[in-house]
Amino acid sequence: MLTPFQAQRLRIQRIWLASLGSSCYIALCWLAFYFDHLELTWLGMLALTLFVALCCGGFMLLVRTRINLRFSDPSMTQAQMIVSILTIFTTAAFARDFRFLLMVSAVMVLLFGVFRLSPLGILRIALLMVVAFAAVSGWRLQNLEPSLWATEFEQGVAFVLLVFWVALMGGEISRQQTRLNAEVHDLRSQLLMAQQQVMTDPLTGLYNRRQANRYLDQLQAMMARGGQSAVLALVDIQQLAKVNAQYGEEEGDEALRSVAKLLRTVLRDVDFVARLGGDEFLLVLNYTDLPGAQVVAERLADKIAGYRFGATGQIRLNVRVGLTLAKRGETWEETLKRSGDALHLAKDSQQRVVQV
Repeated sequence: MLTPFQAQRLRIQRIWLASLGSSCYIALCWLAFYFDHLELTWLGMLALTLFVALCCGGFMLLVRTRINLRFSDPSMTQAQMIVSILTIFTTAAFARDFRFLLMVSAVMVLLFGVFRLSPLGILRIALLMVVAFAAVSGWRLQNLEPSLWATEFEQGVAFVLLVFWVALMGGEISRQQTRLNAEVHDLRSQLLMAQQQVMTDPLTGLYNRRQANRYLDQLQAMMARGGQSAVLALVDIQQLAKVNAQYGEEEGDEALRSVAKLLRTVLRDVDFVARLGGDEFLLVLNYTDLPGAQVVAERLADKIAGYRFGATGQIRLNVRVGLTLAKRGETWEETLKRSGDALHLAKDSQQRVVQV
């Protein structure tokens, strides 16, 4: 999935590609004019060149100013194709024996929309090309001798067959691309789901121990560069074993899910929370000192103590929290051990929160 910035950059690249194709077509027209195959004056050629340049610049300006984002098709692929086709066939109306080669250039325009338009959209552009060819041929027949009508008809049949063959091939490519995009989207969704399963605890939806270890590695690297403070808090849920024995494991699991929700309500977006296993949770309070972490831990303890868990609302739980300030230069294992020591002191002393 492209970001909005990447999508706009891709549209700019496509417009540059279309502008290059338009430049080649203008060069072909000037070549035809030089060898007297094009019934235009110098002023007409300059007007044609200026018109194409203004169209290319206009499409580029719409993307650069992001006005294109207001359109149903921000890529403006169909609009670019229509302008190009009308320009080619209008020019071809003034061509002599060089005319068929100019109109075949419109087939290249049809290929331009293969990766953006649906099969139906490609077919509509093909029909527009056939109608434009018929209009140009009808106008040209008025000035042709009857002996040349057969040649004009043969060229017309060849052109229509070529256009519809390219349209059918383009439609098939478009269908295959749509199918592949759908498969890629499904694979990305499955990959994201697999990543979530690897990173999160299936019971609570919080990060698991593996992801906690990765996060602590990143935290250690950031602290080594300086400029960040963090407090590690180990949270232990009391009475959970009794809940499982008295009310069943389902009630105990539901209590853990409720604790996880309460943890999220207390923490900020910059903080981190994970379930390490069983009844133990890890909090990383970033950009916080010990007094600030003490306030957060006390607030969490109050919330859990005042909450009624279980379907009947009869289950009461308490927590013990061990806090320690992460120090620059020490490993996160050392910091986590000090937090664990603080948690043991909290359990032994029956205090809700202990700092080390």
